[in-house]
Amino acid sequence: MASSGSLQDLNPIILPDAVGILPLAPGWQVLLTIAGLTLLWQAWKYWLAWRANRYRREALQELQRLERPRDLPDLLKRTALSAFARSDIAALSGPEWHRFLDQSAGLDQFTGTCGAWLDQLAYGDPALTPEQYDNLLEASRTWLKQHRRAV
Repeated sequence: MASSGSLQDLNPIILPDAVGILPLAPGWQVLLTIAGLTLLWQAWKYWLAWRANRYRREALQELQRLERPRDLPDLLKRTALSAFARSDIAALSGPEWHRFLDQSAGLDQFTGTCGAWLDQLAYGDPALTPEQYDNLLEASRTWLKQHRRAV
């Protein structure tokens, strides 16, 4: 029987199986392993930083719940003692304490009027106007958020 050259005599085309995504080539395996390890390392560093700043979060919460203005100086001192070496902080008072507060957070509020208001509260003279107290609270909140240890 002779071939007529017709398309009806052709066998159907058999397509190969689709190429799967797995197994990955060794280069991709290495790249994904490095990316995964980097992600784990960053998560670990973030968790350590989050845990190290627990005292800061608690101090900010306590600042919001502050009932008596005269408790504010104590809150700032306790927070500083949690973050810095006791030998560097415990003996500070007056202008040295105000200078420390400003330097550790990059501020200039406590060496000015806020420091005097803080001393008034610390030593039992709560004769601050509501505006002065609000300014002192805002400066304290800023210090609690921004203070950093000297490198």
